[in-house]
Amino acid sequence: VGAGFSLPKSLSDVAPNSDLAAGLVDQVVESQYPAAPKDETSDCVMSQVSPSQMLTLAGAAQSGGMTSSIVDLVKEIVTKPETLTCLAQKGVSRAMVGLGLGS
Repeated sequence: VGAGFSLPKSLSDVAPNSDLAAGLVDQVVESQYPAAPKDETSDCVMSQVSPSQMLTLAGAAQSGGMTSSIVDLVKEIVTKPETLTCLAQKGVSRAMVGLGLGS
């Protein structure tokens, strides 16, 4: 964390930054899942972000953007069963997010 920057302490502090976090998720989706429709994929990821993950994304959006740890975090969220269900409901196939049928 850079000088002069502090992580938000609660979700109420993050709420104004949710757009920043969503923008960062958009960047990761575009970079890591080029075959997947960005808006639908990002919406599903953001709908499954936990409070601690939101804090991490909001902090990263303000301090440095897309890092390997943020990419890993988004990949972790993408593979959650709830996220995969959301993606399927929006017509995004598992293959579009790099997952085989059995993954």
